[in-house]
Order: sequence, then structure tokens, then C-alpha cells
Amino acid sequence: MMGSVRSASVVGGPRSRVPYEGGRALWLLLSACDPGVERVALTVNGEDRSYYEHVPDGLVDGSAAVLVLHGGGRRTATGGRAMNRFSVFGERADAGGMLAVYPNSAAGSWTDGRDDPQAEPVDDVAYFDALLDDLVARHGVDRTRVGLVGISNGGFMAQRLLCERAEHYVGAVTIAATIAADLPCEPSRPVSVAWIVGTDDPLVLYEGAR
Repeated sequence: MMGSVRSASVVGGPRSRVPYEGGRALWLLLSACDPGVERVALTVNGEDRSYYEHVPDGLVDGSAAVLVLHGGGRRTATGGRAMNRFSVFGERADAGGMLAVYPNSAAGSWTDGRDDPQAEPVDDVAYFDALLDDLVARHGVDRTRVGLVGISNGGFMAQRLLCERAEHYVGAVTIAATIAADLPCEPSRPVSVAWIVGTDDPLVLYEGAR
């Protein structure tokens, strides 16, 4: 269970099956295009990190922001950029006058709190702390109006952030990411979570697994 985190579970229907090579080619094509986003450099604990952002025209101080987290296995330098093309959050940012942010993992995947003996010792929680500070300093983002969206490994990372930094986020939508049974989770306040999972997902099982 996720402590005092309130949740709403959404179950998807039959999923479309895209051949691997076709899906890979599509992803590479989307990764090569990044209209409307800019890369921002960031230093965290002495390490070079980065993220991409889509800034709508006329963004004002006190605006909201949504952080869109890519899944695992994406190229370190382009994971966030590809999410801009893979999603519609740039359009939603323009329509709603909010900032769309696409973080980049350090090594192709997030240290999301699950037991992974091959994971590199990267402090991604500190990275997100620094990223939020940067958004406030550069754009005047309202810290009380920051949400998370994540898919797969990015969804697991979003859940870890709610568990450890609930005071920083209003909530999260996680896709293809169930709550890890071994993840310590005592959020500092109630937050909203929507889980979008597929009953036919062969990787992240709907019924859960160890």
C-alpha cells in the first residue's frame, strides 16, 4: 500500500500490438524531432544533468508545471526530448499556460527505489529537487502547482517522488507502473495518484509480481 496517498485506478482495455522494429523506428523518428523544446543544463552534486522544457508564449509567474518522465532504456540525452513528441503535453501547456518539462535520466533509466543490483548510484531524488529549484528561479513556477506524469520506469520514479517528496507535488499519473511492494512510502501529506495499467501487459503485471 502507499500510506496516505489517495489513488484512483484506471484499467485499460485490449492494447494494440506494435511490431518491435516498427515501434523502434517510430521512436527514433520522434526522438529526432523536438519542435518547441529547449535543453537546459543542470549541475547536481557535481554531475552534469539536463532536462528539456516547452515554454508557452506569455508564461507568467505563478504558473503550473507538469514533469513528464520517460521510461527506462532511453538514451540519456534524448529521453526527455522524445517524450515531447511521444505525448501531447506541449499542446496542453500552450492551451493551459503552463510549463511542460521533460527530465533526462543520467544513465537511461531512473533510480526509482526498486531493488536493482545493476542500477548506478545516481541520486535522482536530488536531481528532481534541483530541477524544481531551477524552474522556480528561471520561470517563477508555483511550487504548489507541480504535477508528475510517468510511464513505466518513469512512473515508478514518480511514485518514489510522491513517497519521499509529497510536499513538492500535487499528484501524479503513472502509466504501466504499479506500486513496488518493497518501496518505503510514508508521504508527508496526502496526494492524488491515478494508476493507468493494462490487464494484458506482459511486463508490468496488473495483478503484481515480485
